[in-house]
Amino acid sequence: MNLGIAGRHAIVCGASRGLGRACALALAREGVSLTIVARNQDDLEQAAREITADTGIRVVAVAADINTAEGQAAVLARTSDPDILVANPGVRQTPADFRTLPRAEWQSWLDVHFLSTLDLIRAVVPGMAERRFGRVVSISVSFIKFPQVGFAHSHAARLALSGAIAAMARELVGARDFLYLGRGVQYPIALEGALKLKELSYIHAEGYAGGEMKHGPIALIADRLPVVALAPRDGSYERMLGNIEEVRARDGQVIAVVHAGDRAVASKAQHVIEVPACADLLAPLITVIPLQLLAYHIAVRLGCDVDQPRNLAKSVTVE
Repeated sequence: MNLGIAGRHAIVCGASRGLGRACALALAREGVSLTIVARNQDDLEQAAREITADTGIRVVAVAADINTAEGQAAVLARTSDPDILVANPGVRQTPADFRTLPRAEWQSWLDVHFLSTLDLIRAVVPGMAERRFGRVVSISVSFIKFPQVGFAHSHAARLALSGAIAAMARELVGARDFLYLGRGVQYPIALEGALKLKELSYIHAEGYAGGEMKHGPIALIADRLPVVALAPRDGSYERMLGNIEEVRARDGQVIAVVHAGDRAVASKAQHVIEVPACADLLAPLITVIPLQLLAYHIAVRLGCDVDQPRNLAKSVTVE
């Protein structure tokens, strides 16, 4: 990907993990120098080291809370005028139902997710206008939750997801076998993920229902076998956690597809792919996307032709 932004400078907020970190890595790979910001100094410095090691790009790490005027001032004091600002305000627990939320709590939630970066944006936009170049990208990894309603990531966040999966593919490209697990409506998505990996990368992969893992597939789990576990917070969530624990106990490598902010699974998996929460019956439309991206990026790493996989035809004319 060539976005024509090499040599520019970006401030990326919330860059120690998740979408913020993925955005920072994607920008660095485009040749953009970075100032990355987060509250946790240790996580932030680790992210800076890894991005520099991956790209060779200079990264300045600023531990600050951008929800405060002091934190924003600290960021602006450490960086030159940015050409790009990724305003990622961080996470506050999303209320279960806004319809019953007291007004004061509603305002507090909005302050964190939508208004906290306003002053920072106001501070950098004049310089962008003067240089006649500027980009402001706003992300939030929390979603308003009503029954049967989910709000998805912005377009920028979807691009960041692809960048994060591309980095993951670099570590998984050497595997010769994959196992995909899903329960309920996620079981067909496990089958689809395995099929796409076979079609594009020619790596052996199998999809199984999570409940069938003990009936044979569990014997294959050893020596860091990659196991892709579809674990959104639905009616099968607790049982999928059990599957993940069994994989860990046998030295398997867990790649978990989870709802954004799911710390329970993140603490058990080597790789985490976050997707937005939504109604259970709509979830397969979202969880299938990262599996297709994973197959694509692994295939590209292996030098496979993803547009014309071998032995496959655009149409089938014989039985």
